[in-house]
Amino acid sequence: MNEDRLRSALAASAGDPEAFRVEMADLLGTAWDQELEPFRCAGDGATVRWLHRVS
Repeated sequence: MNEDRLRSALAASAGDPEAFRVEMADLLGTAWDQELEPFRCAGDGATVRWLHRVS
């Protein structure tokens, strides 16, 4: 993440701490982390997600 993206997040939040938290979560890829978490702790009893090839 570069300086321009940080400045953009700060400007988009307009001084609202909650909006800034949301902007930072987006920049840090929190949504991706949440989606990938089941694959990090896979094992017996874990739910299975089938991945399909996209072309």
